[in-house]
Amino acid sequence: MSHHSPDIKATALKRMQPPINDSISTIASSMNIAKATLYHWRDTAKKQGQFVGRNQHNDPYDPQTKLNTIIQTAALNQAELSAYCREHGLYPEQLQQWRQDMLSSLSDRPISEKDHQHQVKQLQQRTKQLERDLDRKNQALAESAALLVLFKKVPSRLGGRGIMIGQPQRQQISQDIQIAVDAGARLDRACQTIGLHPRTLKRWRINQPQHHHQIAADRRPHALRAQPAHALSEQERHTILQTCNQADYAQLPPTQIVPKLADLGIYLASERSFYRILKQANQLSPRGRQRPRQASRPISTHQATAPNQLWTWDITYLPSQIRGEFYYLYSIQDLYSRKIVAWEIHHNESAEHAAALMQLAQHKEQPKAGLILHSDNGAAMKGQTLLHKLYELGINSSRSRPRVSNDNAYIESFFRTLKYCPQYPSKGFADLTCAREWTQGFMHWYNHQHQHSGIRFVTPDQRHTGADKVILQKRQVLYQAAKLQHPRRWTQHTRNWSYQSVVWLNPERPDTKDQNDVV
Repeated sequence: MSHHSPDIKATALKRMQPPINDSISTIASSMNIAKATLYHWRDTAKKQGQFVGRNQHNDPYDPQTKLNTIIQTAALNQAELSAYCREHGLYPEQLQQWRQDMLSSLSDRPISEKDHQHQVKQLQQRTKQLERDLDRKNQALAESAALLVLFKKVPSRLGGRGIMIGQPQRQQISQDIQIAVDAGARLDRACQTIGLHPRTLKRWRINQPQHHHQIAADRRPHALRAQPAHALSEQERHTILQTCNQADYAQLPPTQIVPKLADLGIYLASERSFYRILKQANQLSPRGRQRPRQASRPISTHQATAPNQLWTWDITYLPSQIRGEFYYLYSIQDLYSRKIVAWEIHHNESAEHAAALMQLAQHKEQPKAGLILHSDNGAAMKGQTLLHKLYELGINSSRSRPRVSNDNAYIESFFRTLKYCPQYPSKGFADLTCAREWTQGFMHWYNHQHQHSGIRFVTPDQRHTGADKVILQKRQVLYQAAKLQHPRRWTQHTRNWSYQSVVWLNPERPDTKDQNDVV
């Protein structure tokens, strides 16, 4: 296949164009180029916008020839005209088209002054319209840039009815909005960008928009409000403070004081009111070694609906007065009642001591078959001596998940109550006998006097023996009577003194949490 140089291609295309106007056949024979190649070059040149050669619309007759032909055929009839066209290689339609083109060219005349002015006016109007569009787009661009800068300055949107904004922040917001307005933004769009109503900004500026430095402060913190009709009187507040500072309640928080007063048939106010009044009197400072509690998300594994169905146990250390020497407290707690059913203190941690303690707890409580004992994965809990004893007593063993420290939360909570007790010896115990004597007194207080928050503020022994049902019922009746006496002091229901019939090992799981309040 032959290849033609660009010069040959340019020469062939030039011969196709006027004034030469050679045909494809002539160029092919003279330059020895295939017709298909020439046709391809011509079509490509046409697609590229080049006028190449004559086509079906090219006219070989010049204007002078057309004029002479029209003059010669003007007086001929139809037959003579047909003979003339055949003789000169023309068509009657060509002559008719020449006549129309000639008349059309003769009819063209210069544009009048009026038409010229009209065209100029239209061009001026179009120019003004384009200038207005350009100004509007420039303004929109400047507004968008100003709003973007404003949006970046304000850290968060200010939307929301009733949100209190301090005067320094109001001052800064007003200045940022004014800068955006000066840069080309509209006031309502600037306020909308940061979620602020324009009327709010006008109210901030104290009805003096020309003095933007004068910003009004929020008057709600200093507003004088009428005291609610159902509010506690000064005498009632004084009575609550006196009650909390009595010798019997001086060491107790409101969570313990309110249930004790309810057991005596006395209602002064809600537990929340006790806390609020003590805080206002600056008597709610942290005491002892208490620290904020951290929420946990354990997974439920077992439940208890009566005492002696589910026990939890663990071992904790008790410090001695000699550094590095500890005593070990073994404790078994009933999950349903929170009662410590058995405990013992030893010098060391071993499965033999745990087995002896299980034997003691079994003898004291006489649980029914199916008792579950839950513990963590310590060495004493997994010792063969203890496992053999549990099998002998018919007790099922349950353990926490590996590397999960809060699967045995109830007994850990008990150890915290023990070690954060105000009477807990911070310097340690002198010997094993002292540790056992102090722990015996604490266990008696915990089981028979301590009102546990997890069981509606009754003692573990009351819960264990079933006496808590009557106590909770009396509290419920007392609170209902207090609500009837002052109904406006309760927006909804009274305090929940209902009886808990189901206790889960880890009650914070969503599908079991609602079962804690089943009556």
